[in-house]
Amino acid sequence: PGSPPRRRAVPAAGGVGIPPGSAGGVPAPRDAGVRDCGGGVASVVGEGAPPAAGSGGALASEPRTVRRRLSLASMPHIIDHCFYRQPPGWSDLSDTFPVVPMTEVLELMVEQAAAMMPGRVPIGIRDVRALRWLAIEPAVEVSVILASAEPDAVRVTMEGYARGTVVFADDYPPSPWTTAATADLPAGPTGPVLPGERPSRHQGKDLYAGRFLFHGPGYQGIHHIEAIASTGIRGRLRVPSASGALLDNAGQLFGYWGMETLPGDSLLLPQSLADLSFHGPAPVAGDLVDCVVRIRQVTERTVTADMELRRLDGSVWAVVSAWTDRRFANDDVLWAMVRAPELHTVAQPSGEGWVVVLDRWTDSASRELIVRHYADAADRARLAGLNPRAARGWLLGRIAVQDAVRRWLWARGAGPVWGIEVRIAHDAHGAPLVGALPARPGIPADDPPRVSLAHKPELAVALVSADG
Repeated sequence: PGSPPRRRAVPAAGGVGIPPGSAGGVPAPRDAGVRDCGGGVASVVGEGAPPAAGSGGALASEPRTVRRRLSLASMPHIIDHCFYRQPPGWSDLSDTFPVVPMTEVLELMVEQAAAMMPGRVPIGIRDVRALRWLAIEPAVEVSVILASAEPDAVRVTMEGYARGTVVFADDYPPSPWTTAATADLPAGPTGPVLPGERPSRHQGKDLYAGRFLFHGPGYQGIHHIEAIASTGIRGRLRVPSASGALLDNAGQLFGYWGMETLPGDSLLLPQSLADLSFHGPAPVAGDLVDCVVRIRQVTERTVTADMELRRLDGSVWAVVSAWTDRRFANDDVLWAMVRAPELHTVAQPSGEGWVVVLDRWTDSASRELIVRHYADAADRARLAGLNPRAARGWLLGRIAVQDAVRRWLWARGAGPVWGIEVRIAHDAHGAPLVGALPARPGIPADDPPRVSLAHKPELAVALVSADG
């Protein structure tokens, strides 16, 4: 049989595919050097101008730099992509860590590259590498460097954050009948059958309500999990409202596979992908899309998968080759804390009245993920000024003291208490002093207790004085 009919590009909302002739949805310049790029005003630096519409060629001039200011004001939907839950009414949104997901970083890359290739269609992105989190509170200015990679490709570097190459053509390629993710799988009544697959213990609503995933409503798109196996997971996604959310949902399926399958270090977050190809404009919000995640490699530090996303008519929208997630430190204690930081502690009771914190993190990146549960912006600035060994000891000591106080409050009938809201200072000798306790219904209006602390880089212990 022949290939499914080619889909001509039509206006789409909510995905990476951009209609031909749209120039990536970037408005015409308002003056010679500044234009609105959706995520905030961008200044353009460099020689030459974008090629004329219909030129069919890649960037003909020297590399260009576009500076974009990104913030929650310009990207308000990112409030649904915050890593940390903080106390009610918490004023400093930087403590929630609103981060642009890697999949929306790809959209930003495509948008900027498409402005250099008017009249052409972005059909893929390759050699993508995420370098660090793109947090946008406080606002951040990002330099986006655009350079010709070959006649049909633009190399995009979001300086300090990510890089990749956007590939263009005159139209989308035809939808393939099979992809590397599913070519060797037998067909079943609900899709390709994974070897040894079984029903999932959880469904999408469970993952969000049960805090397996941190995503807010704009990114909650796992509609149904069909099956899971040691070799992968498959399910149906409903396209949410946020930019880049559909591919993020595929990543969420991948992440849930790690939670259910890996024996340790099961927290997965995106690091890179080798190739992402599009076979039509992006599905719009509300559309249903079937996704298969096929695990290809598991190492001590990473997991790599291929993915296939199909519309309900059977046509392939996107194919992902070698999406690699990094494995972050995770165990039962850390996982309970991550899911409900107001109810659980990293410090554990010794049985003798004091609490102990062990260095549970296998690397500095994993350790960094716990910091905002305990340290506000001022504390993080102090922490950043310490050498690595001193920083480890400081963090363990801070966790021990704050968790000791929280357990003391809970023993007196307190409701939820977050580590970050237990304020700690130090006296002239460096001993910890507990500040005013949170003033909230359900928390006893007691004077702050006295706490003793001993710590070293691998261990910290804290004891609340018996007299409070």
